[in-house]
Amino acid sequence: MPFAPASLPVPQLATASSFAGDTSAPRLTELRVPPSVAVRDGLPVRAITVRLYASEPAALRITLQRGSDGARRTLHGTYRAHVGAGDGHVTLPRALWRLRAGAYRLRIEATDAAGNGRAVVASLRARRAR
Repeated sequence: MPFAPASLPVPQLATASSFAGDTSAPRLTELRVPPSVAVRDGLPVRAITVRLYASEPAALRITLQRGSDGARRTLHGTYRAHVGAGDGHVTLPRALWRLRAGAYRLRIEATDAAGNGRAVVASLRARRAR
C-alpha cells in the first residue's frame, strides 16, 4: 500500500480567536481631564487628576505626548494604574513629567485581564502659574 500524505488528517492548531472567552476591549467613557494645568518651575502646581468610567476592570498605561500629529513625540515617563468597573479616578504625580507652557495630549491605554486593549486621547494645556 503506497503512502499517501494527502489522505492523512492535518492537526488544527488553536488560534487566539478559537478560544472561548472575552473578546471585547474595555470601554473608557466620561473621560475628564482638567482643561489647563498651571506650571511653575517645570512642574504642575497641583497633581493632575483624570476621571473616567471603565466598562470593566483594566490596567491603565498613561503617557504624555507633545507636538503636532506629524511630529508627535512621547515624553519620558509612563504612569501605570488599575481601575475597577465603574467610576474611577487616577491622580498623576506632579513630578512625573517636566512641562512648559503649551499643548499636550494624554494617551490612556486600557488593557483588561484577557489582554484586550483600547486607547483614548485627551487634550491638556499647560500654562504658567501666576
